[in-house]
Amino acid sequence: MGVDVDDLLATTGVPGHRLSLPTKPEVLSLLSTLEAYLPYSLPLYRRLQFYLAHPSDPTGPPHAHIFQAFAKGLGGQRSKPRPAGGGGRLLQDEPPDAIETMLQRPWLAAHVDLSRSGETQIWVFANWECPSGKDYPRPQPEDIGTRRCLLLSFFEFVYTHYVPLMPPTTPLSFMKVKKLHGNHHSYSPSAVLLGSCNLSIRSLIPELAIRRVDQAYMKYVFSSAGNEQILSEPIPNTLGTTLPPGYRFGPLRQPKDLQLAIDRTTIPRTVETLAQLPSRAVFFEDEPEPVAWGFLGVDASLTSLHTEPHHRGKNLAVLLARELLRMQGQYFSARGFEGRGDGSVENGSELGHADVGEVNLGSRRVMEKAGARPLWKVCWVEVELETLFGEGGIWRSARRGAIS
Repeated sequence: MGVDVDDLLATTGVPGHRLSLPTKPEVLSLLSTLEAYLPYSLPLYRRLQFYLAHPSDPTGPPHAHIFQAFAKGLGGQRSKPRPAGGGGRLLQDEPPDAIETMLQRPWLAAHVDLSRSGETQIWVFANWECPSGKDYPRPQPEDIGTRRCLLLSFFEFVYTHYVPLMPPTTPLSFMKVKKLHGNHHSYSPSAVLLGSCNLSIRSLIPELAIRRVDQAYMKYVFSSAGNEQILSEPIPNTLGTTLPPGYRFGPLRQPKDLQLAIDRTTIPRTVETLAQLPSRAVFFEDEPEPVAWGFLGVDASLTSLHTEPHHRGKNLAVLLARELLRMQGQYFSARGFEGRGDGSVENGSELGHADVGEVNLGSRRVMEKAGARPLWKVCWVEVELETLFGEGGIWRSARRGAIS
């Protein structure tokens, strides 16, 4: 394609390899950068907060990897940050004018955890996702070739460094997800699943490398009154927060309750995964079984929000969504940012989000009653990296000039 891309900065720890884990200040530096792009950077922003707040969680170190990548600067100037922990340059080490210059180039960041076979493995944000005409740092140049080259170079890094560490045979985690949800694809160690992927990212992935892609989802964003500069015209809260008589909030802890939640959704998760997520349930009188429930995903999205049929029509899902949003700060804010000092990254602490099927009109009405607005569209897309970078892969062919 004739587009050069800087070396990727991979601040990471890899099982069986002596690479450095990203330090808390390094992740905070990236979060501070992502803050300028809220709410469009919210999924990755929250995923990194969860990473900080749960360092011993199976979804965190040593399986998680964090990346930044920049396109080459004009005039042959390069930014070549090295792996964190080895004396490499970080955004926080750069002078303000250098940071501004870097952010004007196409740029992306990602959280990767390939150990979650069958579930979401990659969250990615690129600075061209923000709509034009808004007060966001805009990348230059804006040509599609530069963006596609940057994204594929990131994929190539994952393929080269982390795919070889994947088990060659089907892992137990994938088998569990397939058994529960009827996954239509066989296991491939070089296939990766991107979640909450902005359609501007999905459009850059070569069609031949896509194993599957879900229907489009509306990205609904919640905002408190203090964040009107981020989400204009917030929908006012007119329903209150009190449950109807006879109903109460409670924890969702029993394995049988988690299994019930799995049985009521098509989202591919295991009981072990759900047990790690913040959750809330609604119970009716003295009944032991929950009648409604919901979770906060590892990116803090409202997920698996469900009300049993005979308890619908009482706004339980709306009130449950607000309760989960209230709980968000316990898991994605304070512990993630303690010790920062100026607290500037906390500006996004009252933002919440949810992914709702475009044709799911009932759930969309619930989100709007809860005070959310749809701002953009996302999808889940599985990419076969072997098709891109294996022997005879289309990205290799592109580099040889076979694809213009």
